[in-house]
Amino acid sequence: MESSSSDYYNKDNEEESLLANVASLRHELKITEWSLQSLGEELSSVSPSENSDYAPNPSRSEKLILDVQPSHPGLLNYSPYENVCKISGSSTDFQKKPRDKMFSSSAPVDQEIKSLREKLNKLRQQNACLVTQNHSLMTKFESIHFELTQSRAKVSMLESAQQQAASVPILEEQIINLEAEVSAQDKVLREAENKLEQSQKMVIEKEQSLQESKEECIKLKVDLLEQTKQGKRAERQRNEALYNAEELSKAFQQYKKKVAEKLEKVQAEEEILERNLTNCEKENKRLQERCGLYKSELEILKEKLRQLKEENNNGKEKLRIMAVKNSEVMAQLTESRQSILKLESELENKDEILRDKFSLMNENRELKVRVAAQNERLDLCQQEIESSRVELRSLEKIISQLPN
Repeated sequence: MESSSSDYYNKDNEEESLLANVASLRHELKITEWSLQSLGEELSSVSPSENSDYAPNPSRSEKLILDVQPSHPGLLNYSPYENVCKISGSSTDFQKKPRDKMFSSSAPVDQEIKSLREKLNKLRQQNACLVTQNHSLMTKFESIHFELTQSRAKVSMLESAQQQAASVPILEEQIINLEAEVSAQDKVLREAENKLEQSQKMVIEKEQSLQESKEECIKLKVDLLEQTKQGKRAERQRNEALYNAEELSKAFQQYKKKVAEKLEKVQAEEEILERNLTNCEKENKRLQERCGLYKSELEILKEKLRQLKEENNNGKEKLRIMAVKNSEVMAQLTESRQSILKLESELENKDEILRDKFSLMNENRELKVRVAAQNERLDLCQQEIESSRVELRSLEKIISQLPN
């Protein structure tokens, strides 16, 4: 009796640790969701800021040096305010001011890129931690599944001395259904792990795109330094550059309006997600009520277990076929025969295991929904970034087609 009570306490401790790990996994997934959402917002904020720093200015300076280098459009950084200063100043002032403005505009962009890379590294570490935790959760869940099969074997051996077997097929069907539910939980956990790996790959792709954008910024700096040496020829075309700058400012204001509309759409989607979370909580309560019903059904099964003697051998063969993949089951079946008489007092405590199993199913469903929501948000962020780039390219083409 002492050994059975110690085993029972050990099982309770393992179940509590499993629940704690599930709660920590949910917390980590929430943190990952928030961090990915903040990353998408920062990327959406960085893309218009970079475009505002680099897209309008190159097109203005393109008109200034159109006769010198037509093969490098979109690489200059002269503002309309600098052109106004050039009207009243000398040619030496014209060469100094754009150079200072270029360094002042490129510094915050580098800082933003560095901060984004640090955040991406943190997200990668968090995703790696989540993957390891998911593996540990899988192993613990398999141990619980093993204990459940062991308890079923003990229950099947409990009434070997009795001679009633009226409800054996019904009980076997219920056992098969429970095992099918356990296998479904395994599949859900594997799918959650695969989706976590996919999100990690997407974060790596984001980091590569940021590295490419940094290299493009460095190239832009070099090209801008080369174009500042040709400022003397730009004085002849400064009046036309002022007119082009006004048109570009209007286009930039329109672009800002479009970005504001996109942000409003994102906020509306966040409200929809909050509503979905409340619906998930309601569904969780409903499933808890179903767990109570399953408890009553388990008590009915407890009364019917006494009628399993004649079909006991068939039940053992089926359980052995189901447990072929686990080699430890065969070794522990011999030990379970010694503790058959002690399991009657422990059957009432097995209800908690079923509750934990259903709670794990609910949490796995929530994890699946949240990972899918994270993937959808990342796709939306990528689509917005690509659409903003396409709009900027169209603006550059329109500016390049303007008459000199």
